Amino acid sequence: MTAPLDPKPAATGALTLETVELTKRFGSFTAMDAVSMTVAAGSVHALLGENGAGKSTLVKCVAGSQRPEGGAIMIDGREHDVATPVIARALGIGM
Repeated sequence: MTAPLDPKPAATGALTLETVELTKRFGSFTAMDAVSMTVAAGSVHALLGENGAGKSTLVKCVAGSQRPEGGAIMIDGREHDVATPVIARALGIGM
């Protein structure tokens, strides 16, 4: 007799990360303006762009090293306040 198939996929520890209109300013300079992206659980993405395009700023906001002025960081569909790298690591985000 064979065991019944489990309809749920095996847990991978991967999470879905989403930014919704994330904005970061340094004084009057807007480094990121309403950046939205979705990284599906288990997928691999690359950030490409010119110098000063905001790639590092985006990653630093998601990893808790910098605080965005606006927008949201969503993990598995829930909004989180990623205020510090310690909080980011606890949520499964690292840089």
